[in-house]
Amino acid sequence: MLYHLWKEDISRNKVGCIREKWLDIFLFERQITLHERPSEVLPMGEHGGRHFGTILAWGDWEASANRLNEMKIHT
Repeated sequence: MLYHLWKEDISRNKVGCIREKWLDIFLFERQITLHERPSEVLPMGEHGGRHFGTILAWGDWEASANRLNEMKIHT
């Protein structure tokens, strides 16, 4: 289930509605709905241009990066 991939202790963002195949998260005060659709995940090297992002103050960026590094979460 998606919730296990996005716990509040990892992201420090709130989780909203939780269902078996989707969930809502609040990422930097914006709601995002994540759907579990593994058949739509492209292999490395075949990713297209779909993406989203947010602008963070440098200190917030460093704090987030440090927290993920300490948890050994890397891309």
